[in-house]
Formats: sequence, structure tokens, C-alpha cells
Amino acid sequence: MRFWTHPKNSSLVRYTRYLRWYLFGVLLAIALFFNLSPSPGEGFTIIWDKALHFFCWAAVTGALGLARYPNVIKNLDTIAIVLISSAAEIGQLWVHGRSFDPADLLANSFGIASALLIWRTINHLRKHYSPN
Repeated sequence: MRFWTHPKNSSLVRYTRYLRWYLFGVLLAIALFFNLSPSPGEGFTIIWDKALHFFCWAAVTGALGLARYPNVIKNLDTIAIVLISSAAEIGQLWVHGRSFDPADLLANSFGIASALLIWRTINHLRKHYSPN
């Protein structure tokens, strides 16, 4: 039995549950740290700032999808991730050397939306095209 076709009965999914939630927590903590630190972009001069925001929150949302697997990401989870990324962006108002940028907020939202689209596609394919 393959774990992606019958994930609720899979020992691999059961045993990695806490590890997947730990990964999500670590990625969320890293995202919040870099969003609220005074000069996080010094090591990332090659990549465009908006791309950093996009990939950061796409990775956090992807980790949430992995943590929730085999269940789907709920609407409440989506609202929570959007609110957390918005709060981190607004929190930059109180960090020395940082400022609020609506374009960063938009990049965060696009990253979250793209990861959600990927996870919904994966769940759709898993449900409709599994071998059993």
C-alpha cells in the first residue's frame, strides 16, 4: 500500500506527523525572524526583495500543507497564515531600519496563494487519480 494513495492508514504518515508540524513551526519562526530583524537582506543581495517575500511565505504555506497532510489546508489556516504574514509586515514599523511596504504584503499573499494552489492540485490529483 502506497502512503500517498491511502495516507490515513499509512504508518509513514502517522509516524512523521510531529516532525512535519515541527518543520512548519521552524519555518514559520525563521520567516518571522527575517521579517522582523533590522537588516535581513544583506546576505540575499542577488535575489529581488519581493521574490524573497514570495518564496518565504510560499515555503511556510507549503510546510503547513505538509503538516496537515493527508487533510487539506482549511480556510481558517489560510486566514491565519495571511494574518501572520500581515502582522509581520506591519510589525516592521517598529523595527529600526525597516518600513512597511504594501508591495511586500502583496508578494507575501501571492506566495501563500501559489502554495495553496499547488497543495489543492496535489490533493485533487491524489483523490481522483489514485490507483485504487
